[in-house]
Amino acid sequence: ESGRLTLLLDGLNECPVELYDQCCSDIDDLLRRFPAARLVISSQSTHHPRPLGLPAFELLPMDREQQQRFLTLRLGSPDRATELLDSLYRQPGADFIASSPLLLCMVAEAGNDENALPAGRADLYRRFLDRWHERESKHARNGGTMFRWTLPEMRSALARLAFRMRARGWTSCDRGFAIQSLIEVLAGDAHEFIDRTTQGLLLVADESHQRLRFSHETLHDYLAAEHIVADPGSLT
Repeated sequence: ESGRLTLLLDGLNECPVELYDQCCSDIDDLLRRFPAARLVISSQSTHHPRPLGLPAFELLPMDREQQQRFLTLRLGSPDRATELLDSLYRQPGADFIASSPLLLCMVAEAGNDENALPAGRADLYRRFLDRWHERESKHARNGGTMFRWTLPEMRSALARLAFRMRARGWTSCDRGFAIQSLIEVLAGDAHEFIDRTTQGLLLVADESHQRLRFSHETLHDYLAAEHIVADPGSLT
């Protein structure tokens, strides 16, 4: 009532479809009951929430100079950063990829050698998954063990989870749902798999580690599409 409390609501676009209208109604009710309340809501720019009577601000994407500095820090080489960025901008959809710090991290991971950068977002994600698995397998070998999942198993598990979430209109899910989705592919390793994949750029867990989402919506969409290609019958 005094306006001393600031509420930070992150990721309105991640609200499940079936709960979205109720969520917005609850926010409307809160603002009516406590007009002095300070409220900050974040949402992706591709999602346009219904008007809530609040001022709106948009975070601008990184410009070319910022992208160059970002890649230089990730790669440790200004020359390689310039080469990767020039290669990226010769591809369709480069503006979207280069404007996102997360997707630029994937570019750095996928292009952190002398090989050509993958052409297109799907190939970029495919290469990133390959490199992630390769790196984790190397870490396991250096520690005297074996990485528990093959690349096809990892890809199939993530794709199945992505599809089952999309089929329900979800951008995030609870850990129990993820376990149920993964257990047919990974058997008893589902818990460990989630713990491992939330340590990189694949899955993101909240502070309680009980709610999960993919690191980027376009990665989520790519993996869901991979599942459909592998199992067209899943659409029926």
